Amino acid sequence: MARRVRAHDWEETPLGSIETWPQSLRTALDMVLAMPRPATLLWGPEHVQIYNDAYVAIVRTRHPVLLGRPAREGWSDVYDTALAPLLKITQAGQATRLTDFPVRLEESDGQVEERLFDTDWSPVPDESGRIVGALQTLIETTDRFHVQTALRESEARHRLLIGSWAQAVWETDAAGVVVADSPSWRAYTGQSLDEWLGYGWLDAIHPHDRAYAERQWRAAMDARGLVDAEFRLRSPDGGWRWTNVRAAPVLDVKGRIAKWAGMNIDIDARKRADAVLRAGEGRHRADLEQRIQEATAELKAGRDLLQGTLDASTDMIQVFEAMRDEAGEIVDFRWVLNNHTSESRYGEVRGESLLTRNPGVVVEGIFDAFKRVTQTGRPEQAERHYVHEQFDGWFYQSVVKLGDGVATTTKEISDWKRAQAELLRLKEEAAATRLQASEERFRSFAENSTDALWIVDARTRRLVYLSPAFERIWGERREMVLDDLSRWVASIHPEDRKRALAALPGALAGDHIQIVYRIRRFDDGRIRWIQDRGFPIRSPAGEINHVGGISQDVTEHRAMAEQLRQNQWRLWTVIEGIPQLVWRSLDSGQWTWASPQWCDVTGQTLAQSQGYGWLDALHPEDRSRALAGWERADGSSHLDMETRLFHAGEGRYRWFLTRALPVRDEAGQIVEWLGTSTDIDDMRQLRERQQVLMAELQHRTRNLIGVVRAIADRTAGGSNGLPDFLARFRSRLAALARINSLLSRLDSGERVTFDILLRTELEARGFAEDGLSDHILLAGPEGVCLRSASVQTFALAIHELTTNAVKYGALSGGAGRLNVTWRVHRSQAAPDRLHVEWSETGVADMPEDGAEAQGSGYGRTLIEKALPYQLGAITTYELRPDGVRCTIDLPLHAGNGRDRR
Repeated sequence: MARRVRAHDWEETPLGSIETWPQSLRTALDMVLAMPRPATLLWGPEHVQIYNDAYVAIVRTRHPVLLGRPAREGWSDVYDTALAPLLKITQAGQATRLTDFPVRLEESDGQVEERLFDTDWSPVPDESGRIVGALQTLIETTDRFHVQTALRESEARHRLLIGSWAQAVWETDAAGVVVADSPSWRAYTGQSLDEWLGYGWLDAIHPHDRAYAERQWRAAMDARGLVDAEFRLRSPDGGWRWTNVRAAPVLDVKGRIAKWAGMNIDIDARKRADAVLRAGEGRHRADLEQRIQEATAELKAGRDLLQGTLDASTDMIQVFEAMRDEAGEIVDFRWVLNNHTSESRYGEVRGESLLTRNPGVVVEGIFDAFKRVTQTGRPEQAERHYVHEQFDGWFYQSVVKLGDGVATTTKEISDWKRAQAELLRLKEEAAATRLQASEERFRSFAENSTDALWIVDARTRRLVYLSPAFERIWGERREMVLDDLSRWVASIHPEDRKRALAALPGALAGDHIQIVYRIRRFDDGRIRWIQDRGFPIRSPAGEINHVGGISQDVTEHRAMAEQLRQNQWRLWTVIEGIPQLVWRSLDSGQWTWASPQWCDVTGQTLAQSQGYGWLDALHPEDRSRALAGWERADGSSHLDMETRLFHAGEGRYRWFLTRALPVRDEAGQIVEWLGTSTDIDDMRQLRERQQVLMAELQHRTRNLIGVVRAIADRTAGGSNGLPDFLARFRSRLAALARINSLLSRLDSGERVTFDILLRTELEARGFAEDGLSDHILLAGPEGVCLRSASVQTFALAIHELTTNAVKYGALSGGAGRLNVTWRVHRSQAAPDRLHVEWSETGVADMPEDGAEAQGSGYGRTLIEKALPYQLGAITTYELRPDGVRCTIDLPLHAGNGRDRR
């Protein structure tokens, strides 16, 4: 910029030719050009702007047109709203500092971007003391603001991931005594805080399980191992629910147990289903639990390792996730992870926008650096003077790609930058009488600095000064290198030597240099990473007579950055390895991400699942209900619903339990939802089968009682006294028992024929073999064997037809007749089929077809819906004017029709 300033045509500007400039302007300009941080000078009534090299990153595409232009012209988009008020304050002789100051700037492409800055404004007087200019130093904080936001959101997602499949999370001290509250435990068990503390948790355990639970806990404490136990816990409604408790010791740096961390997973539904699951299902469940246990242990180990690594560092360690627009362009970053050092400076910022929280990152080029690393994958390091928001200092920042975002480590380097400033101040005081005192102050600072400070004579290229920190970093006495600079060259790693030596000529030419290289220590041979910064030191005449520099040992800093990247990668590997289908969504139910498990199960790609695309994987009947669940989700509780998902591998729909929890920002607003979907299809099938069996049992019991009552009435009407009634009634009850005994024989492997089934059912209603010809005609082949799997349902249908005939139809009395005929259709290409026709005539007062059923309607529903669904039958059911006509056509044998057992 110094060459550009000298070459600029100043006669065309309000300042006029350089030769006419006052000494105050020349002095102020020299200060601005020598400053390493972004700085600009606005001079005269029209505030003509002059700036240094570092300021170019702030103005971006406005450079070089901005040089020498009045501020109103160069910054027309923000002059009235931002610059004019600050210039007015400065003109009054007051200095101003602004932190995280937002400015909406228009770029060359017409886009308006809000950027944040930390900025200082200082008045500049002329020789008479009159304020004629303003000095502005600034640093962009936009990127930093978004870094803090993304880190907070990341930790919230980790917590919610655990919360989505654990019902209680808690901690105890090293002795296993509960000393801290766990709202999730108390909500799960109904205990109060006083009941929970100490060993009060034992009171919530079922009395039969209490001793076992305590033994498991004591054994784990003695072995310093994991707790994995299952027992029953009291629920708030007074009942008992099965839970799986898992806990592990958390060790301090000396390997001692600092505390115990644990969680409870509700397994009540699984435990109840275990009673009806077969042995194979038990093995499947055990395998699933083992994988969940392994995934949980690995997730916790990775989490503890990552958190311990982060919190052990004195540098600020942050992780950000890219935020993209509809075109896929990165428009911002969101904080997802923050270590303790970073939180002490930023506070809780996870989930927040970087540009909103720290707009100064745009001015300083940090935001652009984050975008480049995310897009190219190439790591970057930079030294930045950040004077925005709550910061005012120098920082060294390393940025590496992590997923669709970046991980950064930021080290405060203000101390050695102050040393650099001290060196520059020596240049300004070289011609003054205070030079000696200034040099003494510099030496005092340098002698106590943890970084190695050095000065090289530009003419002889020999070291003229080397601070004591060199001996600690290089493991060699300073005198040895001061006498022979080649010893420093020899310490550089061979792979880095050429690059390191090539940097010095740049500093001699007036450039500020920065290079990272490796050295091998002289005393123990260990490899250390060095970050070296060099800068020219000019004489009063502007000539470069020395080059000063600061060498900093960044070995631990680089190792920490690499450890962070590896730990984060392992953490995401564990998350993607759990059996649940994991996903993220906006507040309205529009998905932003789905795990590979979702894509494997549903067959969708990640792009297909995003937005509302995940609805395509749901059963059509469940989609509106799922959307209604999202409309009701207000964040006061978790989202919980059961839907059917298409399983691409099986080619059918399976039932899944979906649960999601909201992720909130610092203000408590929901920024997204994190959820899981768990396969519960097998458990639902068992439950539905049990419900069907119970319904059938209840209905058959009611019918059986009705049949007994009808038999009693019919027997009483035709009996000659009580002895005759008892004989007939007992005979018919025995017939009724035979049909039920007939059904029970299926478990022994016997086959039932249709004619025996039909005659047994009629005899059970009081129509003995010798009396069938009066009102009943049966015609068909004997010995037609029915499939074992179909007898129960088919017999129930015959039972319903017979019961209705006795109650309301042809067998209820009068002139009614019942004709039952059957025949067998045989085919080589398909299984044999039995065709049965049930026809009642002579029945008075028949209801119209479609009228409300006289009984419960269960029999007709069974024939028209259950038989086709369960047995593959073809049925008809008609209410004719003189009686019922029903046909049933069903397969006799499964497979190829050869089964004749």
